[in-house]
Amino acid sequence: MNASAWAQPGDQEVTCQSEDLVFDRTLMITTVVEEFELVCDRAGLRTVVNIMYMLGLLVGSYMFGWISDQFGRIKALMLGIMFVSISGFAGAFCTGPGGVYAFAVLRFLCGIGGIACFMVSFVLIVEHVGYKYTMLVGIGINIPFAIGEIILGVEAYFVRDWKTLQMVAYLPMLGLGALYWIAPESVRWLLAKGKVEEAAKIAKNIAKQNGKEFPEHIFKNLEIKASNETEVTELKATSASVLDIFRSKQMFIRILNMSYQWFSITLCFYGLSFASTSYSRNIFMNFQLSVAIEIPAYIFCLLVIDCWGRRPVLSLCQLISGIACISCAFLQGSNDPTLNLLQVILSLVGKFGASAAFAIVYLYTAE
Repeated sequence: MNASAWAQPGDQEVTCQSEDLVFDRTLMITTVVEEFELVCDRAGLRTVVNIMYMLGLLVGSYMFGWISDQFGRIKALMLGIMFVSISGFAGAFCTGPGGVYAFAVLRFLCGIGGIACFMVSFVLIVEHVGYKYTMLVGIGINIPFAIGEIILGVEAYFVRDWKTLQMVAYLPMLGLGALYWIAPESVRWLLAKGKVEEAAKIAKNIAKQNGKEFPEHIFKNLEIKASNETEVTELKATSASVLDIFRSKQMFIRILNMSYQWFSITLCFYGLSFASTSYSRNIFMNFQLSVAIEIPAYIFCLLVIDCWGRRPVLSLCQLISGIACISCAFLQGSNDPTLNLLQVILSLVGKFGASAAFAIVYLYTAE
């Protein structure tokens, strides 16, 4: 579905004429592969479309990290919502074999918006709570992510036309723009930018809703300190750079370690997600199982991460997903129903470990 099929060896060696192509419409009425004729010598473009989305995730991570720091979490979130919703919706209007190039660009923009929505939301919710609840919300935010994937699977089951599915999946996201007037800006970001009055106003409203006493003295002291130190700060302040994290040898080693963790977890998580529909003939059931297994993985993290620690749980989950994926690879291509079932089970075990590791690495890196 939606260009998730990968090119098969030898597909590029065959040239086909449009009038000679016959597509199987048993499961889907129309597909991206049929629309853009991504078969034969054009089969490699399927992989290009997938890569463009992942490239969007890469660019969006850096771009929206900077935007959210400069202009605020809420504004960055709104921009991310517009990116993913409008580009996803516009993809439905790409037609004909040549439309695949415009579709690939839109997938790139969709990837930028997709990572922005999750990443900025993660930072925003973590900054809204005290350290006591950081682990709870930092991992718990992944559960709605999995629920959204399940909803997409249900939509795909009932909407078998790819263009309609694009519209149904992406257009309603524009409604999230209402969060601009509902969700408050991060108090911590406002204080970091010296906007003490605005931060105090939001914090006072939060204290009122929680039935707590607002600490007037803290914000008054911050206002006095900010006004007294403005000139000194302007003289002494130096602009921070991403290079700062590499100046310490210990921090440099940690960054390399966590970067490798992100690389391996992402490779496993998205690899299993893309391959989930190919394990058996029921692509819808395969997809739903693959995303539903994420929820118990996140719950598992919530139950053990404070007892065992971040590093042991992350290592365990990496080990589980790695062993399961390697074992699953040895069963690839088998026609034995028992072995096919075992492959599905191993892929779910691998997805369980990868999902848990993904949730932990977000929190662990931030800490």
